[in-house]
Amino acid sequence: MNYELALELNKAGFPQCEDESGPMCAAHGCWRAGGTYGYVNCHNPTLGELVMKCGEGFQVLKRGGHLTWLAYMNGGKWIEGETAEIAVARLWLVLNKPKS
Repeated sequence: MNYELALELNKAGFPQCEDESGPMCAAHGCWRAGGTYGYVNCHNPTLGELVMKCGEGFQVLKRGGHLTWLAYMNGGKWIEGETAEIAVARLWLVLNKPKS
């Protein structure tokens, strides 16, 4: 997963991790990158964390071809990603999209 997707998860409300001294560093599963307004720490979740946070919305994860993974959501939609983590992260974003 890249920083941009981790930041998108952060902005959409994906739970962020912290230790006693504040936001965790890259060694503990977080991205820290500079931006126009300073540093933004974003949790870089594991595949297991992503699947757990998707809850009942997650159904199946499978290889979609040579370079893709597919995460199947409850309701019949496949979400594609270059890695299993990216596919499930995108699935979480779809499942947690604000209702209009």
